[in-house]
Amino acid sequence: MPLVTVDGEDEIQLKGSSSFSIYVNGKPSNMISSNPSQVLKSMPANSIKDIEVITDPGARYDAEGVSGIINIVTDKRIDDGYSGSVGANANSYGGYGSNLYLATKYGKFGFNGNASYY
Repeated sequence: MPLVTVDGEDEIQLKGSSSFSIYVNGKPSNMISSNPSQVLKSMPANSIKDIEVITDPGARYDAEGVSGIINIVTDKRIDDGYSGSVGANANSYGGYGSNLYLATKYGKFGFNGNASYY
């Protein structure tokens, strides 16, 4: 997407700033805000209909103090279900680590968990 960058450590930036909001279907999502890179990795590509980058959020969005909004429009049929991801990393100094992310949503209730070790 234009104006959106991801570095080698999976840090997402919008217009060079990490001060942005992520919305799902036009609404703020606490699930994605807590760990956006892991959630976005675990979303199946066929569940995403469109991604909107809003650089100047209007009065419709409560986006004071952010450089913009990334709105992920999903296919409505994937609202309920579960997703997850597992990752591992290592460096040249002998350090290593791993991470696990799980999310589930049924109706109005959702649960997400994240664990990492370094």
